[in-house]
Amino acid sequence: MRQHLLLTDLNYRPAIFYSFSWAQNPNWTSFHPEGKEIVRYLQGVCEDYRIVDKIQLNTDVKECRWIEKEGIWDITLLHMANGAGDLSAHERQQKLNEQGPEPVYLHEEKIKAKVVVSAVGALVEPKLWPDSIPGKDKFQGEIFHSARWKYDVDLKDKDVVVVGTGCSAAQFVPTLPNEYGAKSVTQIMRSPPWVVPRPQPLGGEESWAEWGPWLNNNIPGFRAGLRFMIFAGAEYDWRLFGTGEFSKKERAKLEADLIAHMKKTVPQKYWEILTPNYGVGCKSTIFNYFLHAISV
Repeated sequence: MRQHLLLTDLNYRPAIFYSFSWAQNPNWTSFHPEGKEIVRYLQGVCEDYRIVDKIQLNTDVKECRWIEKEGIWDITLLHMANGAGDLSAHERQQKLNEQGPEPVYLHEEKIKAKVVVSAVGALVEPKLWPDSIPGKDKFQGEIFHSARWKYDVDLKDKDVVVVGTGCSAAQFVPTLPNEYGAKSVTQIMRSPPWVVPRPQPLGGEESWAEWGPWLNNNIPGFRAGLRFMIFAGAEYDWRLFGTGEFSKKERAKLEADLIAHMKKTVPQKYWEILTPNYGVGCKSTIFNYFLHAISV
């Protein structure tokens, strides 16, 4: 039996968290829009600010060297073949080792710049699957990371195993049986996360989808006020991270609330394995998509 090990399009945070304060979008179709809509928003910002022609994709920075005498950066760029930029560094290196440079790099270019800003992000490279895992060489299915999702892999009627219970898993696991048609879903967990209820708009998701854009566009100050309240609510978690009695009591209150929420949401047989043995805030909290996934 072929199985698929997955380590894509649901979103569990309000749309406001994915928008710039200086380029707000009043027309989100949902309080929690899917990834495709967020991508369209970001593309629209680039178009509105006329920077599309300033963005160069499929390019790798091989070297960035400071020339002291000239007060300038000397940069070596590697222009990649179409699609090579979507690969991880490990995958590109594998391709280089197996096929040589032609399928990966087209040509090298030297440029100079007065200012260089690195913005590659901390999570740009997904963690590699350990080669030391017994049986990996005999596994007949596909193995891939959710950050490098293989859309050409058909999961219909397959037994899917997901390693991990982080934020990404909380978003894509519920889609596996419902949208991808997986026969079964098994999730491997090292430690249970603290799961919090997903924030809901006034009137619920359907009501917000109907009235949200109108309110944002026609009520003066509504959009700014909503944005402030959502961010202020998120920042209120500061109370959990002190060492004094106040923070200890706040953590205990929140932990009790989250345990009660978990017990209301999932079958009793999962209560023990879903109860964290560490304090809330020690790891990233997960929104409610995860709990729905447990019950499938």
